[in-house]
Amino acid sequence: TVEYTIYADGIVDVHAEFRTDEDFTLPRLGLAGSITPGYDNLTWYGLGPDENYADRKAAAWFGVFESTVKDMEEGYARSQTMGNRGEARWLSLTDDMGRGLKITAGSELGFSALHVRDWDLIHTIRHNHDMNLIRLPQTILSLDCVQIGLGNGGIDPLDEYRIRNNSSNRLRHNSRRRICRRRMPSDCSRLQCRTKKLFSKK
Repeated sequence: TVEYTIYADGIVDVHAEFRTDEDFTLPRLGLAGSITPGYDNLTWYGLGPDENYADRKAAAWFGVFESTVKDMEEGYARSQTMGNRGEARWLSLTDDMGRGLKITAGSELGFSALHVRDWDLIHTIRHNHDMNLIRLPQTILSLDCVQIGLGNGGIDPLDEYRIRNNSSNRLRHNSRRRICRRRMPSDCSRLQCRTKKLFSKK
């Protein structure tokens, strides 16, 4: 179930609950959305700077990191899900003038922001290394409350890094428009009058 609470000041609270049953086998639980092209500057406070997962984060540390959506891609021999950043406290996606979206975590939050869909990585190009075949102008933002570990060398993840069957998992966060981080104050007052559609319909 997903519950949205929308406030007059533009903040949106999101509470989601995911229940697994005895036969649950999916690798992740969370929400995903498509964000309008142009919001390619990414900043986050959490584990980084490189991708990390529950069972592969010894080389990651907490900090505030910056990247672009394009630079979140990884060059694997076989295309697969990529770019996760774990234990994020907040993240923002902005355009070159600092306008965009900021998401603040209210629970455990891992995320990825890519110009490709997981489905296309796994089913469309598979062993083909040309990401240009599936790269999109919009950003696919995934927000996960839990994700299975990677395992190693064809070995499944340890039990402690799996998603438990017959369990309840919660994802809570709020989002707000972020306006004008890189502009002078006189420009900010003008930009605040503009409305900008962040999420695409498709």
